[in-house]
Amino acid sequence: MKKSLLLTAMAAVTLSAAAQGVDPVQYTAGNGYQLENIWLMSRGDGSNGVATADFDALPFGNMGKATYATLLGDYVYIACSQAYVEMINEETGEPFMGLDAYCHLVVLDAATGKYVKDINLTLNGERYYGLIAANCIGHDDFGHLYISNYVQPTYDDATGTARPVNFFTVDTETGEMTLQGACVLDEIDGPGHGARVDFTDVIGDLTAQEARCVVMACPNEIAAIYVWSREQGETEWKPGNHEDYACVAIADTDPAEQAAWNFSPIVRMVRDEDFNGDYFYVDGHATRPALYDETGEMIEKLMVHGAGETADEGWADFVPEQQPNGALQFGLGADQFFAYPLHFGDDKQVGGHIAIVKLDENESFENATPMWIMPQDGLGIKKGEGRFAHAIDVSPVYYDDNGKAAINIFIYKDCNGCGLYRLAEEGFQAGAIDIEADVNADAPVQYFNLNGQAVDASNLTPGFYIRRQGTTATKVIR
Repeated sequence: MKKSLLLTAMAAVTLSAAAQGVDPVQYTAGNGYQLENIWLMSRGDGSNGVATADFDALPFGNMGKATYATLLGDYVYIACSQAYVEMINEETGEPFMGLDAYCHLVVLDAATGKYVKDINLTLNGERYYGLIAANCIGHDDFGHLYISNYVQPTYDDATGTARPVNFFTVDTETGEMTLQGACVLDEIDGPGHGARVDFTDVIGDLTAQEARCVVMACPNEIAAIYVWSREQGETEWKPGNHEDYACVAIADTDPAEQAAWNFSPIVRMVRDEDFNGDYFYVDGHATRPALYDETGEMIEKLMVHGAGETADEGWADFVPEQQPNGALQFGLGADQFFAYPLHFGDDKQVGGHIAIVKLDENESFENATPMWIMPQDGLGIKKGEGRFAHAIDVSPVYYDDNGKAAINIFIYKDCNGCGLYRLAEEGFQAGAIDIEADVNADAPVQYFNLNGQAVDASNLTPGFYIRRQGTTATKVIR
């Protein structure tokens, strides 16, 4: 099949300008804090399909390749490693819309969840292409958006060849990427440790201009962490952070004696002002979240309060199964919180529920307080090509007119939905939100191709189009 121009750019098309879907649940305030939903696009469990049509209309291509997302400034960025392109049937010569491994970003307005634009990712001026090549997306502590790639394996024992975990910064206006690090295992770390990598984490300044940087990757087939560091002003990445080894072995897991994290594990570092990355959480398919130090020693595990029937009072609903992954520690005021995905064992489909607990005064799970589970009905239960990753990200802290603090929590699960919640000190007063009137009903209907060009609605050939009526736009097939 021959490929013609890629037809994924839809910067001129927006979703509904009316109010976005909202989680209907009112979350009870407690322990000095309150939780409220700002917007939600959720497939849900059948009872709360909130704004699902808007989610399905986003230009994901195959959503099983839109694996991860992040919140940065005024926008949400969803990384997609597949796109709809126009192809030519070699036998008939007819065009059709098919999927290919071209990478792009779907951009949403963080305040409303509304679609803003689609950005094609490029490298050296060429479209960025490859098998889940934009598998992980995130940002460093200095506002640089980054992309890292899926690698399988990171070291070929037979040939002694290392395959790099690449870290690219992204120009959020043009989509052009700049390689900041091609991190590899050497001949010492490589043999026996060259496992698959799906997800990474970054702390500090990825460009090393304003601070040092540590990057971590979590391999699938072994219980270990890969870590590389780069000092401020330097160009070279060195293996390890405090030692000369990129591969840090992990001895203890929860449950105990797991030989590998298995299936898309996620590592998230605990933020510190010196960007040392000395402490990190691992949340794997075969394990529950646990905190480790730079030597790989387990400091503590989430489930100190027991599991199942043995769980302490109030903790029974906060026990995660071993399939979903993606956990994050963050601060608000004088307190630290921990957010992590749950899976309820009776559906076996990896439900998209996120639990929030407040850590104790020592930032520990020992006397932590279970707070909320959101959305109450979940984001949905579609696996999305078997992946179990949940993206959780937070905004900087902000304040109301009375000095009450708040933070926004963004959640995302491939194929299921995304949403934004506000965690705030009790009594926080949000500013007024203007909701535009629905003026779409009497507006004329227009059709556009995926390049945003207007087409004759009475003479549409088979393919994908954008149908716009007033301020509402949806993707349709004709």
